[in-house]
Amino acid sequence: MEDEQLNFTGYYNEQTKVSKGKYNDDEFAYASAEAYAPPALEEEKFVGGEFLVEVFSAETNVHKVIKATKLNARVVAYLMALIYIVVGATFIIFTNHIQTAFPYIVGSVMIFGGLIRFALAVKKREYAVTHTNNTAGSLVFVALGLMIVIEVEWAMLFIAIAWGIFGLMEGAHAFNHMLSRIANRQIFVYYLIKGAIELVLAFMLLHDPLHHITLHIIVFGVQLIFDAITTLPAVKNLVHKWK
Repeated sequence: MEDEQLNFTGYYNEQTKVSKGKYNDDEFAYASAEAYAPPALEEEKFVGGEFLVEVFSAETNVHKVIKATKLNARVVAYLMALIYIVVGATFIIFTNHIQTAFPYIVGSVMIFGGLIRFALAVKKREYAVTHTNNTAGSLVFVALGLMIVIEVEWAMLFIAIAWGIFGLMEGAHAFNHMLSRIANRQIFVYYLIKGAIELVLAFMLLHDPLHHITLHIIVFGVQLIFDAITTLPAVKNLVHKWK
């Protein structure tokens, strides 16, 4: 992960402008050292099961678009927020239709994302070293996506159980942040609530996967909308005070 960590650090250091503890709206950056997780945490997120969460994160994708297109940060943020709100509303309003097509949606996203990740890994010759596995991992990701698309009946149960396990990991990660903030006498309410919700939903899904997946699709839609709103420059600084 060393090469990726250096790139990650360089990019966000370049994008982030800190100004006397205030949020710099134009640069679309936090003014806190906690604004972006250090490289070590990025590796933890990948191996800890939060890779899919990051893939769907509005903030993560905003920065990727900014880096790739060099467009104005505020414009990208508002456009991405609009897309996420529309998609989230679709998940909430058309839950039954989404559930029917869910394996195809998940499988297609995995295939598409895996192919992009594979292309980037090959371009960077990531396969030449052994301390990362993006090239091989991407191919496995694509293969799993194909299996989900082909074996639809099996896929629903698999997705539900995998979703529940990811939820447990997210809950544990949130509580880890909570404990760290308690130890440093910082506000921890956001991570307490997040961790509790994640664990409750995860245990519900693992207890009765096929029955509760409908609820999770609705919750996922709500999360997309919330993620979009908290990505907006006007809201981001306020939210960051609690995170």
